[in-house]
Amino acid sequence: MNYFLNFFGTLYVFTFYQLHAENTALYASFFNATYNCSNPLVLNGTVTVYLDEDININGCLPFVAGPLLSPTDQLIFTSTNNCRVVITSNTIVDFATFLTQGQTVIITGNGQLIVEKGAYLIFNNNTLLAKKNGRIIFIESST
Repeated sequence: MNYFLNFFGTLYVFTFYQLHAENTALYASFFNATYNCSNPLVLNGTVTVYLDEDININGCLPFVAGPLLSPTDQLIFTSTNNCRVVITSNTIVDFATFLTQGQTVIITGNGQLIVEKGAYLIFNNNTLLAKKNGRIIFIESST
């Protein structure tokens, strides 16, 4: 009986991991890391980032498209508890390598995307949307 429970528990964890990977759902605890341009985050299909905590991006965060992306694929940041994605100064977030076929970046729920002074978002003829109560805030540099 103990063997069965242990085996079942292992199987359950493995199955959950596989489903998690197939759904390409990321959580803030995983996503909240500093990537660099030589180590891009590879995305395949529609990816949803669930904001269970604030994300502070303070490095170069490039996205690389997977081989099967279509124009309907999306990168979605969603939150139900007012979490934010904050892109700090002197940071380049390069969506252009991910959004090469008309994909969309969406801020949904009540999440916020905040781009501080001196930070850059690079797009390639694509769309950045805010849905529902989501907000995209650009903090202009003072001159």
